[in-house]
Amino acid sequence: MVTSEDTVTEEPALRNRMSATPHHDSAHLHVSGQALYADDIPLPANTLHAAFGLSGIAHGRIREMDLAPLQRMPDVVADRKSVV
Repeated sequence: MVTSEDTVTEEPALRNRMSATPHHDSAHLHVSGQALYADDIPLPANTLHAAFGLSGIAHGRIREMDLAPLQRMPDVVADRKSVV
């Protein structure tokens, strides 16, 4: 059972600081539509991208991978099997 003597009274200044919303430096840019996002930044020429193939089987073991179709695709530089 909680009584009024068990409650902790906080200093008003501390309570106000804890409940205050922190100031966000770019908030005005976000609400005005002027914020710069990662997708808005142009990539340097010849940038390489990585892609991952994921298994649909949890804790499964990969016994073999046929990467020939991947290697025949245009602009593929390397795959994990050829790097290791």
